[in-house]
Amino acid sequence: MSKLKWWQWCLVIFIGLPFIGATISAITGGQSIETERGKKYEPANAEFKLIAGEGIFAMTFNPKADPDKLPEIARRHCGSRDFCNVLGWTDPAFAAKGFPMTERETKSVKFQYTVNRHSGLEQELWDCTKWSKQDNDKCL
Repeated sequence: MSKLKWWQWCLVIFIGLPFIGATISAITGGQSIETERGKKYEPANAEFKLIAGEGIFAMTFNPKADPDKLPEIARRHCGSRDFCNVLGWTDPAFAAKGFPMTERETKSVKFQYTVNRHSGLEQELWDCTKWSKQDNDKCL
C-alpha cells in the first residue's frame, strides 16, 4: 500500500468517506455526534400538542438538543398558518395542558416561537438562564 501515488490516496479517501459516515451513523444508532463549542447534542425528538385555539402549541423536546435547531423545528410545525405560537418545555411534566397556564408552567418555558403573518412578526425567545443569547431582547 505504501507504493500508492498521491492521487491514488486521494481516490481512496474520496471513495471511503461515505462508508466512514455510514459506519459512524450505524455505530451511534443515528444519534447526532455533532459538537459545537465543545457540546454534544442529541436529536430534539420534539412532540407537539395543541393547547389553545387553532395555533397555540406546547412543544416538548430533549434538553440535550441543539438549541439552534429549535426555531426551524417550530417553523416547520407551524407551516403556513397565519398565526402560530409554540411554547417549548424540556420536561413534559411541566408543559402546559391548556390555558390559562399555571405559574409553574409559565416559569418552566424554555423556548418560544411566534409567527403572525398578518403583522409580519416572527420571533424567537429563549430562557437565557439555560441558553445564553447575545441579544437580551431574545430572552423570555
